[in-house]
Amino acid sequence: ECLVVEDSPLGVQGGLAAGMQVLMVPHPNLNPDLTQAATLSIPSLHHLDPKEFGLPPYSYKPVTHVIFDMDGLLLNTQTMYSQVSAKLLARHGKEPDWEFKMKVIGMRAE
Repeated sequence: ECLVVEDSPLGVQGGLAAGMQVLMVPHPNLNPDLTQAATLSIPSLHHLDPKEFGLPPYSYKPVTHVIFDMDGLLLNTQTMYSQVSAKLLARHGKEPDWEFKMKVIGMRAE
């Protein structure tokens, strides 16, 4: 079995569609309703108890492989991107729309 570690709702959806368990570590400003589909959602990897994936008394299957979503989770690129974007917008007298950003992080452009 494989465990997917994700920070975005779209990544969670992809992992679940592939039949995998999904541990979600969402951005703190993400709407909590968008974390409900994950097998487990935690505020940071510091809160991960590996026993929660595959060891009794939990009903999860044992994990033998892990897939990490790199951007925003292992490498905090979302924060860096947000800071750079805010500086660029400020140069033009604009402010970032954080509520909108939380709605589109990890979403597919159509």
